Amino acid sequence: MKAKDEAIQTGIHIPASTAFFEKTFNDTKTLLLEARNYVSNCAADERRPLRPVDAMRMARDISRLTTRLAEIMAWLLTQKAVHAGELTPTEAARVDRRLGNGTVCMEEGLDYDGDMPPKLESLLDRSHKLYVRAVRLDEMIARHSVH
Repeated sequence: MKAKDEAIQTGIHIPASTAFFEKTFNDTKTLLLEARNYVSNCAADERRPLRPVDAMRMARDISRLTTRLAEIMAWLLTQKAVHAGELTPTEAARVDRRLGNGTVCMEEGLDYDGDMPPKLESLLDRSHKLYVRAVRLDEMIARHSVH
């Protein structure tokens, strides 16, 4: 059965057609570019003056930031594939296509002994909010999916 036919027959609402979904996609893309620029241009300079333990925490949080954004974007692209008819809602609901790394991504990790670089703090906060938004969308879709 074609993906769109399955969506119609099962009554699954695919959020790819909503403004909220598109806003989440655009917000994620913008934050990905901002994070890339930060890591490429600023992170090393901000890490130098930190105590070793805080430099290690900063590296951990940069990893958390990139993991969050990669998970969100992969999930969003899966939802776009459903909307485009490339995947069925049932295929998209598989565990390996759901939003992942919840333990790592939901933790905020603001445990610096000194001051966290403000730009990193902003990126972490905004990526956390985006991840929480994606979790809500993922759960909404999962509740309406046929397994």
